[in-house]
Amino acid sequence: MDTSDLIPRLEEAVPGAVLEVRPFGRGGEISVWVEAKSIQKVAQAIRKDVDFSFDWLENLSVMEVDKALVLTYFLRSQEKGHTLYLRVSIVPDSPEAPVEMLSVVKTWPMAKLPELEASDLFGIRFVGNPVPGSSSGRFILPRGWVGYPLRKSYVFPTEFLNIPHTRPTGHTEPDDYGVVT
Repeated sequence: MDTSDLIPRLEEAVPGAVLEVRPFGRGGEISVWVEAKSIQKVAQAIRKDVDFSFDWLENLSVMEVDKALVLTYFLRSQEKGHTLYLRVSIVPDSPEAPVEMLSVVKTWPMAKLPELEASDLFGIRFVGNPVPGSSSGRFILPRGWVGYPLRKSYVFPTEFLNIPHTRPTGHTEPDDYGVVT
């Protein structure tokens, strides 16, 4: 995909939203970093543009880099065959604090479940995700779970619901089948 058309159109549709354009991985695709507060407008703009028509969210991934949570939206145009990686970052007030992000479910309905997963595991509250129960706290993890287990600062509990839990420390040796126990 030629970004020489995409970026100016995006800048025109949502002025100031594009922060950076850079390669994504080694395949020649690009990632477009945008302001988190502009994600809904950017999503609508790249979906509605007839030359790009990014109509499919293949995946939403989250990773913690330094103290920021980086969200990557893996997008595809089924009609045009284009791919795009849209990225935003948000910084929690503290390692344990939840953060808010605008939902893209109205643009890409398939974002419902990945947003709920990211909410549970990283503490990102997606404002506007209409799935029943999404505001009740937990989707994957059991009610009563404290914290966000995929954040680097997370300390796993030694007990949950009176069930003790221990994690092996250090490296353990594989058994005869290569399984580490």
